[in-house]
Amino acid sequence: MHNFTPSFRKRGAFVSKSNHIQNLGKIVKQLKDAEKHLKISYQRCQKMALKEFSDEDYLIEFEALTGRFARWVDMLIHKFFRAIDTVELVDTGTLIDVINRAEKRGLIDSAMEMRSLKDLRNDIAHEYLTEKLTLLQTEVYQSVPKLLSMISAGITYAQKYLV
Repeated sequence: MHNFTPSFRKRGAFVSKSNHIQNLGKIVKQLKDAEKHLKISYQRCQKMALKEFSDEDYLIEFEALTGRFARWVDMLIHKFFRAIDTVELVDTGTLIDVINRAEKRGLIDSAMEMRSLKDLRNDIAHEYLTEKLTLLQTEVYQSVPKLLSMISAGITYAQKYLV
């Protein structure tokens, strides 16, 4: 009798579940680093929040915060949530499917909230007009704690596969 790890077909090759768990472990490490760096940027910007957008130092810090925010939203959806699906042997499907399963797992409070973060990420990536930066700043400041909470919930959830 053979002792083997369950595997399934992915893009023409058989991949073992242990490989998917290793990948999840790498992504969790990235999330932990992301959480730390996002908190640092958030705290720095809050300390400087009274400054105008004409202040170059503040703009540099805010750009770092929004860039990290956008990357970590993408990382959660496109890497982490999909990695969880893969470890749990679920066909990832569409982005909506991925987000709905994240909600069912308790990784996010609601699919609509995740959609709002994704929309904000898109605004960050495409916002060039400085007159809208104040609104963007408010939305980012309100959303960072939500994103940090999702990162924390994700790390906690993944631990059951990484022990």
